[in-house]
Amino acid sequence: MNIKHTLFFFRIHGEEIRKFLSTVVETIILVASLTALLLVIYQFGFEQSGHVDEVIRELRPGILFILFIGLTGRLLLNLKEVIKEKVFLLDITIYLLVFLILSATFFFRQTFIHLFPYLDFLSSSFLTTFLLVTLSIIHISRLGFSILHRRIRPSLLFLFSFILFILIGWGLLLLPNATTYRISYIDALFTSATSVCITGLTTVDVATTFTRTGHTIIMILSQVGGIGVMTFTSFIALSFMRNSSYNSKLILKDMLYEERTGGLFRVILNILAVTLFIEGIGGLLNL
Repeated sequence: MNIKHTLFFFRIHGEEIRKFLSTVVETIILVASLTALLLVIYQFGFEQSGHVDEVIRELRPGILFILFIGLTGRLLLNLKEVIKEKVFLLDITIYLLVFLILSATFFFRQTFIHLFPYLDFLSSSFLTTFLLVTLSIIHISRLGFSILHRRIRPSLLFLFSFILFILIGWGLLLLPNATTYRISYIDALFTSATSVCITGLTTVDVATTFTRTGHTIIMILSQVGGIGVMTFTSFIALSFMRNSSYNSKLILKDMLYEERTGGLFRVILNILAVTLFIEGIGGLLNL
């Protein structure tokens, strides 16, 4: 009798329970993503003692494990919706990579050490950090765009994206480890804006003012600007907004100079692929 009542209860309230659990899972993913991003920024942006560096090294796999739990819950609770996303294959690939890294560091560490010594790179700090940053950007972007596209017009979304990239770069260039000496807020803001806009103008000597961390930040900002903030934002928007309105697609079509709305995502992928391919060739020729 109790089993029947339980089944009846879940049949009536199953959808409400699923939505509640989905909210909990998305909250876990968001909190873990923000924590991971702040941890990486603190690690590379500030000087740490040996003890703090050791604590950060121990925290990274733990945060990755929490993200794995959240991603598993999201996959199980929203399988139909997740499959419809254009980045579904990317999600699955990253999910499997997270599982492999956790297996090499947590679940089956001794097995990997004895049977798969050539997979030792899976437990490297660099790969864990790279994966944490990638997951954080993907899921923070997913949540941000899913909220913003319901509240503001698509054209304003691109404008805000442009401003957002500049402000993020501004904050990162103000980190202590990004410069050899403390620069003014105006200089950092100008450098961030000129990097995203690819103007080449600077108020300080980039070579001597910024450290390797600062140069990396400027390089990433220039990369975003070089590919195109519109292209980059369009890729994120089309990837994470399953229910994009026809008006949104028309605006994207006009911004990308396309004749049809059906192949927008493929066009953006081609732009990204060709850009990275040409840059890769240039990088190899400079070695």
